Amino acid sequence: MGLMRNSGLMSFFAAALMLGMACVSCEKADVTQPDDNGNNPVWEVEAFLPSYCADKTVSAWYSVYSETDYKKKIEAVFLFSDSTVIVTKSKTYSQEDGRDPSREVMHEGTYQVLEGDFDNGALQFLLPGGVSLRARIQDGELTLMAVTYVRQDISALPAPTPITDVFNGKIQAYLPALNIEINYVAWYQYVVQDEQKTKIEAIFLDADSLMLYTRSVFYASGREPAYDLLTIGRYKLVEGDFSTGKLDLEFSVIESYEVTVNDGQMPISDKTFIKQDIADLPDEIRPN
Repeated sequence: MGLMRNSGLMSFFAAALMLGMACVSCEKADVTQPDDNGNNPVWEVEAFLPSYCADKTVSAWYSVYSETDYKKKIEAVFLFSDSTVIVTKSKTYSQEDGRDPSREVMHEGTYQVLEGDFDNGALQFLLPGGVSLRARIQDGELTLMAVTYVRQDISALPAPTPITDVFNGKIQAYLPALNIEINYVAWYQYVVQDEQKTKIEAIFLDADSLMLYTRSVFYASGREPAYDLLTIGRYKLVEGDFSTGKLDLEFSVIESYEVTVNDGQMPISDKTFIKQDIADLPDEIRPN
């Protein structure tokens, strides 16, 4: 029971933080941005509405704007007609700071209007993990966990941002930069993508029967990409060549596969890896 209670508390605090519990900006703020003075270029920031929400109808949305000498930020709450809610954050940085703009989906869930309407009323949010939070709305100002968001006009909705524009990092297979010289002779990749992320698994084969099996994941929420060297194994070309032939792949002592490659397609378990041009090897990335 103690472990379950601690897990529930951790879920609550994690959700609260994602919904902006930290009172970084407790001021009530419009989405409108003040002009910079004449000595600095204008570096605008816009509320972030991801493209996978483009087909949804927004019933109401609220935002809060804040800035420092080097950063401008907008957090936004979008309430959709299907009773779903998404909370996002977008930031831009000054030229002196040098960081690229970032956009993040802080949280998604459902909501229920307990009383009143979107100008004056009460809402209940249901978040993953069974976390329930209440918010009050008064005169168009939604207060949620010490942060006050101001209701915006539907006509001022930001344009949905294509999902490919918010991935953090260059989307490519992960080729580790190792401290040995490797002569790669073939490589294959398997790609899967949804609204939240793109995942690439890759198999690299070198001339001396060395095999690298890697994974890279790129997130639409603005998180840093994740890179994993899953296996360093061995392979043997049994017959044919790397485009049409048979290979023995040894991922570990207890996990090996004899696979058939047809027209550059290599099925392994429930995945199909596609042969890539050796001239298109991805850039090497040094593991952290």
